[in-house]
Amino acid sequence: MIIRSMWLLCVLIFSIQFTHAEIRNISLKSEIFNNERMLRVYLPDGYDENRDAPYPVLYMNDGQNLYSASDSMTGKEWNMDETLDALIGHGDIPPMIVVGIDTPSYADRGNEYLPWPDKYLNPPIPEPMGKSYPDFLEKEVIPHVEQQFNVGKTPDDRALGGSSYGGLITMYTAVNKELFSSYLIESPSFYVKNRAIIRELRRKDVFGDKLYIGIGTHEGLASCEFEGNNEAVDDMRRAVETMDGDFELFDVVEECGFHSETAWSRRLPTALISLFGN
Repeated sequence: MIIRSMWLLCVLIFSIQFTHAEIRNISLKSEIFNNERMLRVYLPDGYDENRDAPYPVLYMNDGQNLYSASDSMTGKEWNMDETLDALIGHGDIPPMIVVGIDTPSYADRGNEYLPWPDKYLNPPIPEPMGKSYPDFLEKEVIPHVEQQFNVGKTPDDRALGGSSYGGLITMYTAVNKELFSSYLIESPSFYVKNRAIIRELRRKDVFGDKLYIGIGTHEGLASCEFEGNNEAVDDMRRAVETMDGDFELFDVVEECGFHSETAWSRRLPTALISLFGN
């Protein structure tokens, strides 16, 4: 494992270029979770469904939070489409597709993203279904997308990402299914069930080639005037020290970074270039 670490994040500044990228919404019914949700699919400018070389694809949890603050569960967004437009337009990353996987509701989010109960969740979920989420991706999401879009159909062509609970289930998937080659993890909830995911990492290798993981020094805090939250940073460091496998790891600690889409949006260019950069 090759580790590339940074404490202070250098934020990329770029101008947004006008493009004809499209966000296409498609519906997905899940038998595993017995519900229905939207998949929000970013198609790059010039998307060609008949292109010989399929497009790399990044699957992102909490899809409703990626592109529009008005759709977001938190009222904030990742600015995913603007960032992709700029990076692809400047040649920093190749044209790619991003599939935002919605969570139908707040209750569904905890049920689907938690492999283990979180005693701090209100209301609690005694038996969450997160251990079924990798199967949901493999049997329902990925086939649905591959039937409709010109995306690669091997793990080398696929990446998975998410934040908070969505980051936790991304890491859980990385050690339990050989579905993806790259992972984008932001502010993961590694504390759940006394850091059960770190115990999982001791037993299993991370599958894939690249892993980006970012954290802020002020996770859970509202102002930089407060002393930083070292517990979240320590959890990430513990996980990094525990991970094993033949992959390249990019771990980023942002000084005065909060637990919000605003922070994840700010670090997004670094994450995308780390994983997909030309």
